[in-house]
Amino acid sequence: MRWCLALIALMAGCNDSPTTDDPSDTDIVDDETLGEVWCENLSPETCLMPFPSDRYRRRTASGSVHVALELEAMPTTREGDKMGVEYLNRHDGFGVATPILFQLPGATLTNAPGVFQPQESLDVTSGTLLINAETGELVPHWAEFDYVAADAEHPVIALRAAAGLERDTRYIVAVHGLTDTKGSAVPAPEGFAALRDAQPSTWVGVGERRAHFEAVVFPVLETAGVDRASLQLAWDFTTASETFGVNDLVGMRDHLFMVVGEDGPGFNIDNVDNETGDPNIAVIVDGTAFVPNFLMPPDADGVQILRRNPDGTPTHKGLRQVPFRVQFPYSALDGSRDDIGVLQYGHGFLGSQAEARNGWLREMAQDYGFVILSSDMTGMSEDDATTWIGLLSNNPGAFPAVSNRAMQGIIEHAALVRMMKGGFTEHVDPDFAPKGVPAYDPSLLWYYGNSQGGSVGNIHTALQLDIQRSVLGVPGGSYPLLMHRSSVFAPFLIILQLAMPNPIDRSLFIALIGTGLDPAEPLSFAPYHNLKTLPDTPAKQTLLHVAKGDAQVHPELSFLMGRANGATLLTPAVRDVWGLPTQAAPIDAAETPSVLVEMDFGIKKVHAPDVPPPESPDSHGWLRKQPEAQAQMMSFLRTGIVPSACGDDPCVFDGEP
Repeated sequence: MRWCLALIALMAGCNDSPTTDDPSDTDIVDDETLGEVWCENLSPETCLMPFPSDRYRRRTASGSVHVALELEAMPTTREGDKMGVEYLNRHDGFGVATPILFQLPGATLTNAPGVFQPQESLDVTSGTLLINAETGELVPHWAEFDYVAADAEHPVIALRAAAGLERDTRYIVAVHGLTDTKGSAVPAPEGFAALRDAQPSTWVGVGERRAHFEAVVFPVLETAGVDRASLQLAWDFTTASETFGVNDLVGMRDHLFMVVGEDGPGFNIDNVDNETGDPNIAVIVDGTAFVPNFLMPPDADGVQILRRNPDGTPTHKGLRQVPFRVQFPYSALDGSRDDIGVLQYGHGFLGSQAEARNGWLREMAQDYGFVILSSDMTGMSEDDATTWIGLLSNNPGAFPAVSNRAMQGIIEHAALVRMMKGGFTEHVDPDFAPKGVPAYDPSLLWYYGNSQGGSVGNIHTALQLDIQRSVLGVPGGSYPLLMHRSSVFAPFLIILQLAMPNPIDRSLFIALIGTGLDPAEPLSFAPYHNLKTLPDTPAKQTLLHVAKGDAQVHPELSFLMGRANGATLLTPAVRDVWGLPTQAAPIDAAETPSVLVEMDFGIKKVHAPDVPPPESPDSHGWLRKQPEAQAQMMSFLRTGIVPSACGDDPCVFDGEP
């Protein structure tokens, strides 16, 4: 049956004529006077919904495919300007983290899969279905009303995939069996009903899609066991290709190492502080690395896009000055141990490398024997906050372009690791190389990031050539859902509300970001740790540390990332996690390369699951300070073994360590 579905899809892509039993063969005369030519028009409530949709995807004369969002259909700013499409229409499909939005006036979610209950979507009786059109498989997801559009006339229903979507894959969304508050089935909107029932269309552009639906949408639903007459809404969309989704960063990485070689980028030592006053850190070295610059100069909004060759591949021009800091603990310099490693630390949301000055991290460096390497994450540091706010306020169409600076930042992180492995070992300043040789072992290179450092660190890890093991602290996949469920999103939502008065437009903006940021999306790279690998890239071993009660990165976002990269849940666990296989500690990462551990800090929160958790209490920063978590982390980094952090019991603590 799978080959049959694939053949149907192939025929539809090569020939627009209907099949022999296509109801469009009958003499249906459409009288399309309603709606606008730039709208989706299956459902009349909002022009751009349902979204995403292959209604907005086109094949050019040369055979290439690209997203083709139309300016008139886009969200509108307070000034009456339309959100631009320039940075969205270069994509060849929709982002793997894009939420699926639609409206069905009067519908409840009684028969839909509950929030964070994706197992309820894996039966054809589920009120919402997400189907892989190539395989016919049901895709786990949940349904929720989007709180960002809570004050809209008709609620926005969002479907969220439970593990990220596959690359270069067509999906079919089907809605059937949703009822109103009295338990009666909600009627299908007129545009879609015309397709379903093979009746004349009164909505512009619907009739011309009849052949497509008959060839590649309705047959898949019929095979899945969906009664066509029960459908309230259905449509299809296609995700961006692997080539588009990951090739820019892979190309940048390969170009970087071609330029800098085994020694890494050149650098200057700007300052050496051997009187730190810190009980754990003996010497702090501040320097500047000179890393290939892939960015064009900033435009008037501060946006920098990638410099590209004529064939579209990224290339560099000149060098960027990248400040970095290396902190040497006393244990690295006093001769007490010969197994000192280098731990690169990734900072949090719009933060800075100053976070590596935290006392708990310095104490870990001294006790466990590692040098701390840190730098700002270009594109996602505190210096970028002004640009982000300015774009949200004045030019939201350019917001997807912020991913370009973030990609430069990821490449800079890779360059600094190579520097520590190569050229920095030749700098034998007596202050931090007292024996005339490096104070650390350049073969012991690790990554550890928290929050944003865990999320973007997931991308950094997938791309790495020099680091095998990474610890991702309180990480999350899916930028749209991260924004949607984080307590720290509230200030940005206020800006978005001011920028876009229409609540539907705000909901759509966040969904569009799911496509716009796709080339730098954590879920895009999660499978490339070990489920599959990027070209000429070794597989990785990854430990995900999750804090129950986290208000800034909801644990469900960590579970989402864990499912996407094939993680196993270490037991004893504080709770079961749907979609994650379990394995008792200790776990050898050589055999089980991705492990997720959740720790409970005793926070009891009662709140609706479809809104951000209360700001306080918040365990977001606690796990990294917990001694048991630190010991587990260092066992993994040094040996590849993930032990139980709390013996025979799940890790349950009483508040902040």
